[in-house]
Amino acid sequence: MKLLPKLLAATSIFAATAAIAGPPVTVTFKNQATAEATYTIVTSNETSTYANASPKPTTKRPAGTNDVYTVTSLISPDVN
Repeated sequence: MKLLPKLLAATSIFAATAAIAGPPVTVTFKNQATAEATYTIVTSNETSTYANASPKPTTKRPAGTNDVYTVTSLISPDVN
């Protein structure tokens, strides 16, 4: 019986963490150039954005096309 309170506490912590995640953000990448664009991750912010993107952005975007994806942070905006 001592295990049950610990499991409930752990479940509550995980549930609370999921509830405070940041809202989803829609990102639209528009390549309005006449040449193909290449998506290259440079900063840690870009790494986090790519990791939390759904679907993942394509690495190459042809000229005159768009790429739309949603990013949802697993960390609360209050903590970040």
